[in-house]
Amino acid sequence: MGVIVRELNGSNRLLVKGAVESLLERSTYVQLADGSTVPIDESCRQLLLLRHLEMSSKGLRCLGLAYKDDLGELSGYYAATHPAHKKLLDPSCYSSIESDLVFVGVVGLRDPPREEVHKAINDCRRAGIKIMVITGDNKSTAEAVCREIQLFLMVRIL
Repeated sequence: MGVIVRELNGSNRLLVKGAVESLLERSTYVQLADGSTVPIDESCRQLLLLRHLEMSSKGLRCLGLAYKDDLGELSGYYAATHPAHKKLLDPSCYSSIESDLVFVGVVGLRDPPREEVHKAINDCRRAGIKIMVITGDNKSTAEAVCREIQLFLMVRIL
């Protein structure tokens, strides 16, 4: 998801948040801790994906953050009356708008399970109800949350 914001200097900037993997695919630069940007290469992408996996494995819901300053015809965009507004209404244009991004980083959000979840799982098990998880989280996050709520039963083989 992206939004165009007007900077204090009057220029427009596209701010984008989304799945880390997706944003990394669409990023051509990465912003370093000192604020400088460098071209992103495959080894950098893999390192960032590894950090993302580490965060997800701890049950954090992760979002990637990126931006773009060179907006082409959207550089002067100001309102729905702007000639380029039609481009923003066309979903087929989104991939070209949200490309050549500067990847800024990953945010990990902790969303603890509700207290009543353990009782609900135990009630379902006692009633013979099979529990299935359907989530928008990535696999590592989902597995970590399932371990936390003891959805995965530990089976010992003797």
